[in-house]
Amino acid sequence: MPLPSSGPISFVDLKTEFSGSDPISLSQYYRGGALVPDIAANVAVPTSGPISLSNFYGATASVPADLIPDAVNWANISQSTFDDTGSLTVDNANQTISGINQTITLTLDTVNGRAEVTPNTVGFGASVIVSVFKNNVFVTSITWNKNTTGADSATVNRTVNFTVAAGDTIKFRGELNVSGDNLTQAVGDVSASFNVKNASSGNTVLDTFTLSLEATYL
Repeated sequence: MPLPSSGPISFVDLKTEFSGSDPISLSQYYRGGALVPDIAANVAVPTSGPISLSNFYGATASVPADLIPDAVNWANISQSTFDDTGSLTVDNANQTISGINQTITLTLDTVNGRAEVTPNTVGFGASVIVSVFKNNVFVTSITWNKNTTGADSATVNRTVNFTVAAGDTIKFRGELNVSGDNLTQAVGDVSASFNVKNASSGNTVLDTFTLSLEATYL
């Protein structure tokens, strides 16, 4: 059961709730470590640095089952193709959320998203959209773009939130669009990794997937 929300808390209380080894040390009980789960109820417990018993008011070792989707397994979005329009859209398979009994918030977080166009001349660009659909209805998207006269790619990090409930069907769609003044042999390519986190449960990473798209003008 959770630790008390007020009054005295002892080392014995910590060990009873979270277990641990003797001699008891507060350094065993950082949030996100082996003993204290990184969930909303434990948000006052630091992940490093100074820590005290008063950080543990209301803390618990129990991770709510209704905040852990059983079916978070989104496939990678990946396609490489020649396309005389310079645009490319790829949907991955739908995934139905199960294992929760309340509405929770998920976070879609890019890691090192990039977009590049070659040849890197004035007037060329690439835009990227990764959209989230819930029950076949658009809910949010992450976007970035690149317009350049050099060879560098654009590295971006974007975050969006969306809510899900048991039985919802979620789909991600990746879109790449290339534009330019002279479209002879223009190539656009993008790549990114994505973390799907449970924002209602301490931003626990539930799944990761990648995006890799390429569109080439003939």
